[in-house]
Amino acid sequence: MKYSFSLTQLGFNTASTVLTSILLAYDVVVSGSFLMSFLVIPIWFVGAIVRAAIQQPGWVLSMKRIVIPLIIGGIVCGNAWLQNSIAQSRFDVVVQACKQYQKDKGHFPGKLEDLVPSYLPSVPRAKYCVMFGEFDYFGGSGDLSPMLMWTELPPFGRPYYDFKNGRTGYLD
Repeated sequence: MKYSFSLTQLGFNTASTVLTSILLAYDVVVSGSFLMSFLVIPIWFVGAIVRAAIQQPGWVLSMKRIVIPLIIGGIVCGNAWLQNSIAQSRFDVVVQACKQYQKDKGHFPGKLEDLVPSYLPSVPRAKYCVMFGEFDYFGGSGDLSPMLMWTELPPFGRPYYDFKNGRTGYLD
């Protein structure tokens, strides 16, 4: 018995397949957040409801079209939560390594690579995504305090740690 399967059977048409691919590619792979989906999914969801009301394609197909944006939104938000959880735990490790470096040497590192291999085996990525995946570290000079930050929600939304004042905060 031969069985074939297509996205059309799930209620995907060409437009929703393309939109799904773009949202997943940008939010999951490129930015590691949910910003694009936050803007697009409500419009897509309302459009699916309006389309179902106008075309009346049947209950099953209407539900599939309405549920697809919700599922994609769930995947994207789940990924963003996971990425940010990973980044926060690695952030804490890097902060502790910088503090230990300062305790041992009397000053904070000039760059994160100075922590390798004595304090960290390698400089970790904040998140697994193409953009906004690295930690930003400013070694401080003069009156400027050394700071470590990462991008939680592009293009802004950056948790940071101020080493001189020993406090965390959030920029933007």
